[in-house]
Amino acid sequence: MAKPLTDLAKDAVASAGPAAVYHPSADAEPMQSLEAIDTWVGRSASRALPRIIEIAKGAQSVLNATFKTFQSTLAATYPDLAGTKYGFTVEADGALKVLNEAGQLSSSQSTDETRVRASFAPA
Repeated sequence: MAKPLTDLAKDAVASAGPAAVYHPSADAEPMQSLEAIDTWVGRSASRALPRIIEIAKGAQSVLNATFKTFQSTLAATYPDLAGTKYGFTVEADGALKVLNEAGQLSSSQSTDETRVRASFAPA
C-alpha cells in the first residue's frame, strides 16, 4: 500500500526535471544468494616490493652523496666551473658525463671538467 507524499516530497517532485519511471510487468523476485565480486585494476604488488624500494633508496642515497662530493670538489678545484650552468648524466659504465645544453662551458672548461670527472669514474 502506497503512503501519501509529504509536503517536502511533493515540492521535490514538483521542482524535478523530466524523469523516466520503470514499471515492471511482473513482480521482482528476490535474489536467492548474494555474490560478492572484487575487481582489481592492474597487478597486485610483489612481496619483494618493500625490499626493492629499500635497494632503490640506498642507490639514490649513494648517487646523491657522490654528486654532492663531486660538486664540492669542483667548486674547490675549478671555481669558474662551479658557477656555470650545465647538467650531468650517468653513462652505462657508471661514469658521470657533462651535458653542455645551455652552451655555457668553454672548451677549456670542458677540458677541466673532464679531468675532474675522471677522478670520479668508477674503478
